[in-house]
Formats: sequence, C-alpha cells, structure tokens
Amino acid sequence: MIYIGEKPWHDRGVQIDASAFAGLTPEQAIAKAIQLSSLDYTVSRVQLRMPAVYESPTGEVITGGQLVEQWAVVRDTDQAILGFVGPDWRPVQNAKAFSPLAPFLKAGCTIETAGCLFSGARVWMLLKVNKPDSVIVSRTDDRVAKYLLAAVGHDGKMSYQLGYTPTRVVCNNTLSIATSAGESSHVRIRHGIGADAAIDALTAEIEKVDARFERTADIFRALAAKEIRNAEDLHAYFDAVFPPAKRAAPAPEATPAPEPAEVDSFANLLAKPRTPNLLDTAPLPLTGAAPFIAAEATPEPETRDRWIHGKLEELIDTGKGHRKAGEPLTLWHAYNAVTEYNTWERGRTVDNRVNNVMIAQTGPIARALPAAMARL
Repeated sequence: MIYIGEKPWHDRGVQIDASAFAGLTPEQAIAKAIQLSSLDYTVSRVQLRMPAVYESPTGEVITGGQLVEQWAVVRDTDQAILGFVGPDWRPVQNAKAFSPLAPFLKAGCTIETAGCLFSGARVWMLLKVNKPDSVIVSRTDDRVAKYLLAAVGHDGKMSYQLGYTPTRVVCNNTLSIATSAGESSHVRIRHGIGADAAIDALTAEIEKVDARFERTADIFRALAAKEIRNAEDLHAYFDAVFPPAKRAAPAPEATPAPEPAEVDSFANLLAKPRTPNLLDTAPLPLTGAAPFIAAEATPEPETRDRWIHGKLEELIDTGKGHRKAGEPLTLWHAYNAVTEYNTWERGRTVDNRVNNVMIAQTGPIARALPAAMARL
C-alpha cells in the first residue's frame, strides 16, 4: 500500500509525497495511485475442470476432465488465484472500482491511501474529504475526520463497496458509523451482470451516507457526555460488544461438592468486582500490567472473557488519546477502548485487522456503536 502524510496505525505501506499527484486530473491521479500501489492489474474468471484422471472414493479410476460449474478468479499478470466464484459472479476491475472517486477529487478531496490485502484478493483506495473535522470533546481537541473508502474483493466473498468512514484524529482509530441495526456506512454492490453500471450511479447514494455521518457526530458527542458510574454498567457494555463465550452446563454427576465455608468457590470469585482500577485508582501502566486474573485459576471461556474486559479497561486509561487523569469515565471512553482493541489487538494478522475495521465492519466493530447508543 501507499500512504500520504503520517504513517497509518497499522504501520504498513510506503510513504508517497502529495506532490506525486500535483497537476493531474482526477482520473490521472487515480491511475497514478493505482500504479504506485501495484494495483495496476486485472482479474479474469477461469472455469475449473476436473482432473483428466482421478480416483473416486470407492477406488474406481475415472477419466474425463469435464468442466464444472465453478470458476477461479485469476490475476492476469501472474495467474495467481485470488478466490473461487459461481457462474453469476462478474469481476469489477480495480480501475472501475475507484472511478467513482473522481468527482470527489475534483471537489477538493485528496488521496490518502491505496493498497491491497490478502495478496491482492481485496483492494481499496481512501480519500480525505475536504470538510472540517467534527469536534467531539473541545477541551481535549478530540476530533473525528471524514474519509471516503472504495473497496472491492476479488475473492468471491466481498462485494464492491463505497462509503464514508470517520477516524478519531487523536489516536487514528477507525470508527463505525452504522447508527442503527441494519444500517451501514457503505453502499454495497454485488458482483454480477450490471455491476459496472450500478457503480456509475453511486454519487447520489453516497450523499445519503454523508448525512448519516453528520448525525453520527452528534451521537459521538452524546456518548462523551454520558458518564458510566459503576463497573457493572461498563461490563454490560463490553459484554454487548463481545458476547461471553458459551459454556456447557456441567452434568449432574460432575457438579462439585460445596466448598468449605472458609474457601471461596469459583462462583463467588466470578461474582466479585472484576477490576480494581475502574474509577478511583491510578491508571495501569501500558506495559507490564498485572494480569487481570490468573489464567490457571479460571476455566478457559471465563479466562477469555475476563481477559478481554481487563484489556479494555486498561485501554480506557492508557490507550492512544483516551481518558485523561481525573476525567469521569464516559461511554465515549469505553467506545474508543473497544475500537482501539479491534484496531490494535484483535485479529491474528495485520491484514485481518485492517480488513475487519476498514472494510468488513462486522462482528464487534459493528456492534460497538449500536451497543453504546442503547445506553444513552
């Protein structure tokens, strides 16, 4: 990927000077960004064929080699297979996917990043929108900026999408702007016959997404004004975003005998307040923090849930641009702890993290804002 200006939060990419696009038309700037980020390739569908000779599960040797109703998505430059699709799937080429960005560049937006994930199976281009940042907490200069994202998948799983995404300037956390169940910050178009024509008609649709962004800035301010006064309310929010792991009920014969009165049972341990550092004590240090609960003392599902809670609480006080010393705890702090965890901690690879936050917007990142709004 390429990026303009400050290095992105995921610490990937090659820095490009903004002068690389000086004097270019919007169409030329898009083509230049495609070339600089090595996205100047096309993809094709290639129908798959059974092997000429293969052995059936019963041991019978079969000859044939007939075509099957399955296609591979192949990068034309090197024949790399990026995904597998059915008969109705049609490719949306990178240049076509980014063409709706041209009117926004003409209006003064600027290219911010462009690149691919999963070896080219998913690609994106991100523009900085030339509108003032929305101030959420004025005394701390806590702001969100607006970006326009175009992304397309060649993996047979992700549709073409175009939409706005806000970023919290003080910490570079990407935020969801879905403000109600079933509402999305992105327009999605399935890969099929007519997909290119639908992309051409997207400019009017994106204005509706822009209006939702403006409403969302008001919601962010409401979150910043809503205090969380006890640990139970905070944990209830965390559980709504990261549902507790399901636990199988023990068989009757496996139920342990009652503990002696002087020994605390597991149930009592789990019912106790889950952290000492929420409201009245100094924040935990960013590194070397004591474990939230000893892993060896807790069954695996509880360990996972309680570790996440502890990590989120730590991020409230020690995250990038989060709660200052002495500030009351608010839903805005909790929400940004969740987005930072999704951005920096969750996911096994950087590709997965970038995909989850910037493109997929499913799972915890999609639940974070609606769950916070439910508590206003």
